[in-house]
Amino acid sequence: MYAYLLITFLGAGLVLLGIRSLNKYRAVSTWERTEGTLTELHTGYAEERIKYASLKYEYPIVAYEYNVRGQKLTSTKVSVEPKNVWFLLDDARQAPWSPWKKGKKVTVYYDPSNPEDSVLMPQLQPRRRSHLLAETLSGLLLLLGSIGIAALGA
Repeated sequence: MYAYLLITFLGAGLVLLGIRSLNKYRAVSTWERTEGTLTELHTGYAEERIKYASLKYEYPIVAYEYNVRGQKLTSTKVSVEPKNVWFLLDDARQAPWSPWKKGKKVTVYYDPSNPEDSVLMPQLQPRRRSHLLAETLSGLLLLLGSIGIAALGA
């Protein structure tokens, strides 16, 4: 009888998660920039299993130094979310981080109100954007479905 409530909460949760993640990227796009130096650069690997298939990804593991208002800072954060920098092994050569080299200069984006919070890749990658938009739209569809179920039941 009240099954639509479960659908409502599930839909609302998906919408909130999607919007929250998208807003993180929007906020990072306003951060200030400075020049930094890569002190460590390694390649990490991840695997996702989807039913009977397996997808293998490559991603950067970094450490970098940068200066803000005379203060030397270090970080290991590449992007807002780790999965934003995962690239399929076949596509990894086209990844935005593929030209990086240890000891080279990189652009560091940092939060002016909290300079310790920084990233090297503030932009949302297209495939990650697709995922977050699909998550948000799925939640909206569930919310609309629950409204329809509630209206039919009334």
